[in-house]
Amino acid sequence: MNIRRILLLAFSMFIFISFTDVVHYSKHFGTNRTFRVFTPLDYDPADTAVRYPVICYFHGCRGSYYKDGFTSYADGDTVPPSLPGRIHHPEYDVPYNADFERYSDLNKVIIVAVDGKIPGYDEDGCGVYYPYHHEPGWDKNDYNFSLYIRELFQVVDSLYNTIPGPQGKAITGLSYGGHSSMWVSAANPHLIRSCSQFGHSPHYYRAGPPPITTPVNVQELWRNYRNLPFRGSTNTMDYLRDFSEQTSAVFKGAGFPSEFHLADFCRHWAGDIPEQFDFHMKYFRSEKATPECFSYINFYPDFDVWGYRVETEKAEEGWTYLRDVTENGFGLYTRFRFPFGKSCGNYKIKVTSPPVYLPCSFYAISRYNYETGNVTSTPVQADSLGRLVIETGGGKGDEIGISGNGLSSPVLFIADTLHENLYVEAGSRISLSFEVINLSSSRLDSVVFSCTTENTEAICIETGPRAYDLEPGKVTVLHDLVTLTGNFTSRNRNLAYLRLGIHHKGKPSLRERIIQVHITDSIKKISAENFMIFDGRSEQLPVYRYDWGDWNNRVRLETISEGLGNGNGVAEPGETFSVWIRIPEGEDPVDLDTWHPVVPVGGQGSMDVHVENVNEYLWSTGRPLLSAQMRFPVNHAGNQSSTLNVQSELVRLLPANDCHRGSVDRIYIHYFRVPLRMDKIIIDN
Repeated sequence: MNIRRILLLAFSMFIFISFTDVVHYSKHFGTNRTFRVFTPLDYDPADTAVRYPVICYFHGCRGSYYKDGFTSYADGDTVPPSLPGRIHHPEYDVPYNADFERYSDLNKVIIVAVDGKIPGYDEDGCGVYYPYHHEPGWDKNDYNFSLYIRELFQVVDSLYNTIPGPQGKAITGLSYGGHSSMWVSAANPHLIRSCSQFGHSPHYYRAGPPPITTPVNVQELWRNYRNLPFRGSTNTMDYLRDFSEQTSAVFKGAGFPSEFHLADFCRHWAGDIPEQFDFHMKYFRSEKATPECFSYINFYPDFDVWGYRVETEKAEEGWTYLRDVTENGFGLYTRFRFPFGKSCGNYKIKVTSPPVYLPCSFYAISRYNYETGNVTSTPVQADSLGRLVIETGGGKGDEIGISGNGLSSPVLFIADTLHENLYVEAGSRISLSFEVINLSSSRLDSVVFSCTTENTEAICIETGPRAYDLEPGKVTVLHDLVTLTGNFTSRNRNLAYLRLGIHHKGKPSLRERIIQVHITDSIKKISAENFMIFDGRSEQLPVYRYDWGDWNNRVRLETISEGLGNGNGVAEPGETFSVWIRIPEGEDPVDLDTWHPVVPVGGQGSMDVHVENVNEYLWSTGRPLLSAQMRFPVNHAGNQSSTLNVQSELVRLLPANDCHRGSVDRIYIHYFRVPLRMDKIIIDN
């Protein structure tokens, strides 16, 4: 007897049962998996004319499909919501079964509680979603939930009267599951109508099997969310509150609808579930469209998104990056870690387009290669379905233009290969220049470039559209395209987005470049005795750190061993170095004269550096602190600025009655100028 027939029998015999646990064999995981389904009390499996949207919920740490990481609603000093006509079941006393059943019935939606538990993984810890994070020696299934969700959608659609396809699918989750819901949605923006999270876990979880294991920072996933509405939610006294607030600040104005909600609740909990699910119901009522321009990152070797199929020979950490994809071209790069510009190695990348071109017709494929700076052009024939196949060699990447058969002339923005983000000091008025390349075979006169932003409270743009003439196959500098002033409005990720558009002959290009801009508060200057260069040296330093349950001892001595070199504290040819700074007063009252790691941010007056790697220090209950391993570029000149602008995240432990534990974490970003004296730096040439 198949699963669907069993369910039909269950519904006909026990109509009062309002949730069902379904076991299915997962071809992707190679084992049986269970999920719980909540349906309206009047759900009739025989009435296939009535179709329901589906919200998938990812539980948190130590949870499973039948409960979250709590034993009862009483853990949250609350009671399960009631539902008239529902027969009581003991599991309605366990979060969040009663919430899901009530919402399902009142709003006529199917809710699926996903099982993120992984047998044999981290049995004494969370044990969910990312087996390679806590157990580097894990040699079992990868448990790639970004692919499993596709299989789960198919199973649910086959068993229940659902609205098929992305129009009827949404994903949400709490804590560890909030992080997972964001990653799974970002990996599948074309398959999901909307995404949300409750108090997402802040860690940079390492995902994927060796050798491709890669840390996933959900705040860098904004690139994938175009046409994927997002809602973040946290609670007033949630100890992870800061991270949801920061993520929502990062997502605001990034090219997709984004909302944020702060629930009046004490614990780390899925607060105000009805309001969160109402967000998804709102988007179920509007049609999902394919974006005219999108960007996308993924660390798995092969993936598909918005009709594009990408196959690679990638066998290392890092990301394959599609940027500003439109019908007349796209950028195709690799990146080791965002937002830094370091590329991965050279590996074959094959991109197959959706069938949007004229079948069997030839198109001119022009490429600007970042490694060589050369422009080449070759004819490529679309297949009988109208698909183009384009191959590259990975590495620093290419800008690829597609010309022919009525397509508009491909004009693409040149990427910054040092640091993708921009940094502007609050109160300063600056002009920004950008580079573009005309990958058509003709001169383009009076191409108009414009810049806008949704974040008008953070930046004020003074300049209007400007026209430029573009020679074929040439890079053109758009000198002083944008003049703006930055305003500091918040300590939690004070940033904005510039949106660069193109018009030619009165018609807008589909291509839009979105650039993240950080507006920094006052940048403090670090004196020479308060920074230290690590170039293969080790030093024991006082640092601010604490462990879970040990919040009183927050300043400790730690041995720092970083960099690759002779260890003399001077940046020399062939060396990789890091910078640590001593801060007299941190955010926490006990954080006095301690040392902190930094990452470079660039900006006005800062010297250029390449980030080779990033070390992580998990010294709080929040996300790790980052230490960039840097080197100077080969063409660095001695007369360039001797100042390095850096960022450090300072943690504060707030003793508070948060109903969960006796403290909460707050992380604040500080910016500094490190005066690297040129007489103590030997430039690599």
